[in-house]
Amino acid sequence: MLKHTPAPWIVRKRQGQTFIYAPTAERIVVSSLRDGWNPAAPEELDANAHLIAAAPELLEALLACYLHVRGGPDGEKAKAALLKATGAERVSDLF
Repeated sequence: MLKHTPAPWIVRKRQGQTFIYAPTAERIVVSSLRDGWNPAAPEELDANAHLIAAAPELLEALLACYLHVRGGPDGEKAKAALLKATGAERVSDLF
């Protein structure tokens, strides 16, 4: 079972900091990136923020793809990415 904060995650910038949050009643902050603390260019920070914000949807799509291509090299790549993203030991732990 997936245990992360449910989608959608949204990117917002405020006072030199980029927040990725879930727009629930609690407005859960999933992550934050501060422009001045990171040597990456602002464009890279922005791209990273949007990639992080897309994570729940990407994970859901990857799981759906894995179910269709379980065997072969593509299935193994999907399995490895699923385990890395979730911290699970087995894909069966995700169901």
